[in-house]
Formats: sequence, C-alpha cells, structure tokens
Amino acid sequence: MQLHPEKLVTVDGPVACAGGGMAWWDLGVYLVERFAGPQVARELAKAFVIDAGRSSQAPYSVLQAKRYHSDAVILALQDWLDDHFRESLSLPALAARAGLSERSLLRRFRQATGDTPNTYLQLLRVESARRQLESSGRSIDAITRDIGYEDISSFSRLFRKHTGLSPGAYRARFGR
Repeated sequence: MQLHPEKLVTVDGPVACAGGGMAWWDLGVYLVERFAGPQVARELAKAFVIDAGRSSQAPYSVLQAKRYHSDAVILALQDWLDDHFRESLSLPALAARAGLSERSLLRRFRQATGDTPNTYLQLLRVESARRQLESSGRSIDAITRDIGYEDISSFSRLFRKHTGLSPGAYRARFGR
C-alpha cells in the first residue's frame, strides 16, 4: 500500500487508511460515498456537520469529496487543476496533460468524480469565489476576474446555480 501522509484518507485498491484527530469521520464519509453514493455521503456530512472530503490540513472546499476515488490519473489532474483553475483551459489541453484521449478523459473523470472536467473546473472557481466572499472585502468584479471569468453576469448566474445565492447575497450571509 502506498500511503500519502499529507492526505487524510489514502485509498489503494480495497484498502482505505485515515490519519488525524477526527479522521474516522473522513473514512466514514468515504465508505458511505463508496457504497451508497456521493449524494448520500453529502447528506451524511451535512447532517453531522462534518467537513467532508478534506484531503489535507490546508484550507478545503466542498469539492474535496470528489477526490474519494482511486483513479491516480484523475487525482493528479485534479491536483493540477487546483493550482491552474484561473487559466483558460480546454478539454484537449486537459486530455493532453492527463495523457488520455478526450473521450477517455471525459469517461474516467465522470466515473471518478461524477462531473465533467468543465463542471469540476466551474466548481473550483465557485469555491474560490465563495472563500474570497467569506473572508475579503474585494469587489465581486475583482473576484470574478481573479478566478478566471471576465463576464460578471455569467459568473453570477453560475454562482447562483451552485450556491442558490447571488455573490452579493452570499457575502451578506456568510462574510466576516
């Protein structure tokens, strides 16, 4: 088994290992997701107010739950996307980075995460915007540009689609 000490949950084939003070919660959510599906795992995490899917001690996002899979190629691409989501990225470029055909990337990414690479990229951007809206006084326009969008109205629609709130309403509700 290959362990990754920087991660809270390591999966190698049928073996899952967790570390850290409350890692048994992370392992439990992983097992629920694996055997009952991602929706049940999300509902469980919300019901128990668990920070589901943390993969490290670093600041996390709700997207981390989409990392509870064992496709190393897709995990590597997700790690890369974490650092490059602000860039303009195309499916051919992502497929080349992963060393897969576009069709294989779409199939494997959806199988591993439940989303297409484009949807996942949008979610990364929304999550970054959420964190900035919660913790900074930067303008919504500046945040929109920072996360890789130019059109504030299209981003606002996307943000509302994923959070149920406009960026301004989200800041008013969750901002510090």
